Amino acid sequence: MELTLSINQAKSIEWELNLQQATLFSFILGAASWADKQEGYWYLSKGKIIEELPILSDKRDTVYRLASQLIRKDLIERKIINGGDYYRVTQKGLQWNKAEVGKKSEGRKNIRGSEKNPNNLGKKSEVGSEKNPTYQYTNLSGYQDQNINTSDPPGD
Repeated sequence: MELTLSINQAKSIEWELNLQQATLFSFILGAASWADKQEGYWYLSKGKIIEELPILSDKRDTVYRLASQLIRKDLIERKIINGGDYYRVTQKGLQWNKAEVGKKSEGRKNIRGSEKNPNNLGKKSEVGSEKNPTYQYTNLSGYQDQNINTSDPPGD
């Protein structure tokens, strides 16, 4: 089983990938380091994908559907060689790990404040936040003495 998955959130948003698609794409991209290669493609059976990514799905048709979606998005190519599924990452897909310094993500357009309205932040509380604060039951006044022994019951 693949223990660690690395998902580029910025590219996932830019390419409109859902979490399942991003997970499968990241796995296929990483397969270059270990999968059998023929004609520039890596052999990845649906069974192997299910075995390595149980969090993704346990159904072959789901894996096939997700891979087909990645093909339509021009991120991978699939080729049948000797009856097996072989994949390779496209030029577009190879951009997954490239850093783009200074580029703003367009995926989070509806966030109030910050870059577009920096002067509007901190001026006015959200509706009802004073009446219903997030941490309304937090009381830090009892934490002044850090040497409290909690093993003895009070009054002994």
